Amino acid sequence: MRNLVADSSNNAFNFNFFLILFEAASRFPEFLKLELKLHKKDIKAWKSIISVAQKKGEIKTVSSDEEIANLFLYCTDGVFLRFINNDKPKAFKDFLLNTYDTIYKNLKI
Repeated sequence: MRNLVADSSNNAFNFNFFLILFEAASRFPEFLKLELKLHKKDIKAWKSIISVAQKKGEIKTVSSDEEIANLFLYCTDGVFLRFINNDKPKAFKDFLLNTYDTIYKNLKI
């Protein structure tokens, strides 16, 4: 995964990642519990960052901190799926940064 994110020339990646993910979920019930625990930790971190940004006046929104946190976290799923089925030679981190920038620009004052 590290190579996929850092190097746009890595063409060896395919849907096997998802097969492995679903296989792990079916064979190890604790896998989903761990994933949920990590997701909650990510939400907490994003909420903290968003709260600070709102207090500093950097962003303004009527949405809750948790709604914005979910927006940032869930967008990575869509970006990743679009990335693995894309014919443009662009690195995943560039796809993701563009998406985050778009969200941020719409929250910025």
